[in-house]
Amino acid sequence: MSQPLINRMETVRINEILSYSHTYPHSGQYLMDTLMETKNWLELQYDVICLLNDVFNCGYRPSDISPLFESK
Repeated sequence: MSQPLINRMETVRINEILSYSHTYPHSGQYLMDTLMETKNWLELQYDVICLLNDVFNCGYRPSDISPLFESK
């Protein structure tokens, strides 16, 4: 069984999401909840990808998103 996306992120990245959550509590919580429930980044909806871009300025393409979830 695959692990949630949040478990596949580096601690530094998780801390960036938590910092974002202090400024934008509802969006940050939604992002965290989604990453805790989703097991494959290909299942992420566009609104979550937009939030990831807001936090990490990573872009919207699959090649931009997948490195966020490389196994530790």
